[in-house]
Amino acid sequence: MSGAIIYPACRQDCDFAVLFIEVSDCLPMCGVGTIGLVTSALEAGLVTPQVPGQLSIETPTGSISATPAKVTSVKMLSVASYLHAQDVVVDVEGLGRLSADIAYGGNYYAVVEPQATWAGLDGMPTKRIVELSQSLRSALAQLPEPVHPEDSRIRGVHHGIWCDQLPTPDIDGRCAVFYGDQAIEPAVTGWAKGIVHNTIFVDDNDPLAHGLLI
Repeated sequence: MSGAIIYPACRQDCDFAVLFIEVSDCLPMCGVGTIGLVTSALEAGLVTPQVPGQLSIETPTGSISATPAKVTSVKMLSVASYLHAQDVVVDVEGLGRLSADIAYGGNYYAVVEPQATWAGLDGMPTKRIVELSQSLRSALAQLPEPVHPEDSRIRGVHHGIWCDQLPTPDIDGRCAVFYGDQAIEPAVTGWAKGIVHNTIFVDDNDPLAHGLLI
């Protein structure tokens, strides 16, 4: 999962700015992190929306909006997404030739669906998914990297989505998402709510309260 650091917004049309962090780096955008951030920020009184019931959040990818309903649910309008490349074929160590789509939705993702060399998630332990994800990312790194058309700082495929067939008709999607060095987000089949935040107090009388000047 991701962490979030709240900053004052640079844009006047945003309530605050956020920088998402994870084990490997900073993230341009995080959908799950946004939902958790909106919930915890409103319930803890960390932010006050300029427009009641509507939060505008500045991220490195642009502005996103979220509409919380008493923070029992959060509806989010994310950044513009697009399909960067389709049916990209690479040789993945331990698997063979694999076809993947490269899509952007705040980060660049390699999207893999069941095919001849990869049957799906059933019976595959998490460790194996991590190993294949690392091999897939290494193989994609040998190709020209995708670069966001409006912000060249957003580039490269660092996430993988391993999709699978739906086990029952009442489920909209089934997948495992790889990110960082060896992190996996499994498919969500239920719901959970958890809010944790740290508050750091700075003593203005501390001679190093605002950093060390060298």
